[in-house]
Amino acid sequence: MQFASEFVPGATSSNTTEIDIEAPPELVWEALQALRFDDLRVTKLLIGIRSLPGVALGRGPLRRRSDRAKTSPLMEAITSSRFIILHSEPDRILTLGIVGQFWRLSGGDDAAVKDHAAFVDFDEPGFVKSAIDFVLVPYGSGTRLTTNTCNRATDESTARLFRNYWRAIGLGSKLIRLDMLRAVRRRAESIVETS
Repeated sequence: MQFASEFVPGATSSNTTEIDIEAPPELVWEALQALRFDDLRVTKLLIGIRSLPGVALGRGPLRRRSDRAKTSPLMEAITSSRFIILHSEPDRILTLGIVGQFWRLSGGDDAAVKDHAAFVDFDEPGFVKSAIDFVLVPYGSGTRLTTNTCNRATDESTARLFRNYWRAIGLGSKLIRLDMLRAVRRRAESIVETS
């Protein structure tokens, strides 16, 4: 397995959240892959608020949500737009990556990083490399699903800007991760109930 921390060594900020789910890893994986934006109660609100400056300014990646994001499973939608898959082992781990300028009012620009190797090698100043993983581990009769987000700026001046941003949004980021994990739990446990 390759964890988010391995793709962002020396992370300067991180966020770990976990939840226990009464379903086996294969059903939790299925639920994670089927997750939709509409399943995320808190996330929709927080992303809506965060998107307001980009909408008002008419620029940045947060200004609009594509039709694909509205109709496709969440993981499919985000990996076809902003995120790349860094590592995947079905029923065990999914690690995603993005290189961007998240602290900017409009959401900033994303770097043109298209694959695992480009993500690892990227070092252009003015960006933050972020990796997030979803790790599934058998736990009792179910699964412990853990998500970890690791962030590291590519230069010191960007690191200072991002630290201030992370202080402001850290709690919101944690709430989004928890919202995602709870939505996966609802889906996975409903599959178990109907089986």
